[in-house]
Amino acid sequence: MKILYADPYSDTPYSKVYLYYEGLYHAMKKKHEVFLYRDCFTDYNDIKNVIPFVPDIILFGLSWFEKHKYFEKIKNLEMFKVCYLFKPSVDFERKKYFCKVNEIDLIVTPHAFLNELNKILSIKTVLFPYGFDPNIFYPRNSGKVYDFGFSGALHDNSHYPSDAFRNPNIREKVYHILNKMDNLNYFWKSTDKFETARIHDNIRYAKTISKSRVWMGTQAAYGDITPRYFEVMGTGSLLYCEENTLEYKGVFNNHVNCLEFDNSLKNFSRKLNEILEDKDKLLEIGNQGCKEAHDKHSWDKRSDQLTQLMIS
Repeated sequence: MKILYADPYSDTPYSKVYLYYEGLYHAMKKKHEVFLYRDCFTDYNDIKNVIPFVPDIILFGLSWFEKHKYFEKIKNLEMFKVCYLFKPSVDFERKKYFCKVNEIDLIVTPHAFLNELNKILSIKTVLFPYGFDPNIFYPRNSGKVYDFGFSGALHDNSHYPSDAFRNPNIREKVYHILNKMDNLNYFWKSTDKFETARIHDNIRYAKTISKSRVWMGTQAAYGDITPRYFEVMGTGSLLYCEENTLEYKGVFNNHVNCLEFDNSLKNFSRKLNEILEDKDKLLEIGNQGCKEAHDKHSWDKRSDQLTQLMIS
């Protein structure tokens, strides 16, 4: 296929830290002719001379929907139109306008609002989880140093609308629970300051996950199942996550490829202690999660899935 990939962040220094902005782009390039266009445009005729082919498809990438000035009608888009919709609950009215006025043919999104989106937009909308890079997140034989680990934004609820999280301040609550647990060796790097909220070097981040027996994943704002879930699974460490939404039940299976804790956190420390004591079960779940991540959830697999959706 000949694809015009419209995305301002793909293949930039920013996307080298936040890999989900470029993962699909690089995977699609392996199988198709892809031209990346980062700038805003409101008429296809204004840019067609810089594109080295006539596109079959235009794919609006994740970061297109972070730029408010990009939510406009685009003239002369006589091709199949796909939106990789990012955070539909944020600035939803403008995103809805963009999809409708540009007569988008297909929406794929990692967010579990499919029924609502289908009803409101009347556009085919498909659950399309994030992927991960298996060349970075894979099992390493470096030995386990930590029992438990987490790195990422703290998501203090004061920074978000009151309805952004079904379990407000969950990461801060977990941190307080960890401090009360005896003989637990854990790694924790989480604040709401961009510079210090996470490990920005992805190789070092992957190595740190690999050194932990268990690594936590919690949903980001508006139920976003982040790439962290698949990155953790890819390393072979056990993914310890909050209860998943119905849409993701077929992806994450409690006691099979991950371990879920109750959203109330009442059983958090008990379940963590139990799985740390049951080393065989911990290894079994971690190994199964690792196998499924590499078999089903790399960015290359996502590229194949999207290709089939566009063909169908």
